[in-house]
Amino acid sequence: MESNLPEPKSHATVVPWRTQDEFINVYEKLYSTKLEDKRWAIDTIHIWESRCHAGLPTAIEATYCLVRAVIQDTLFNENLTFMIEKDLVSMYAVGLIRFVNLRTEHLQNASFKLRVSDLAEKNGHSTMDC
Repeated sequence: MESNLPEPKSHATVVPWRTQDEFINVYEKLYSTKLEDKRWAIDTIHIWESRCHAGLPTAIEATYCLVRAVIQDTLFNENLTFMIEKDLVSMYAVGLIRFVNLRTEHLQNASFKLRVSDLAEKNGHSTMDC
């Protein structure tokens, strides 16, 4: 039986990494216990960031922000940075805020935007009243 359906179109997705192996290597190094591995992964993601005009995928960008804070935290705890504790707390805060903002962007409608607290409630997450 012959189908009258059109052939599915393949959509190529442009990504900033050269190969899947490069992506997996960065992923593994981000979660390594070695500071040098984390730093290498962050440097590589920074290169990826310069390659993609539309921005990094949400998960990568959020992870990038948080792992940068983890690296600085490690250096801070070993007295290898001039950063003060307040700066470190700010880095974590920015990383978490960036994560929440990037995550909620995907839940937004282009013509009608909801507050983050409304999105959280709608998706079953708890909110904190200030």
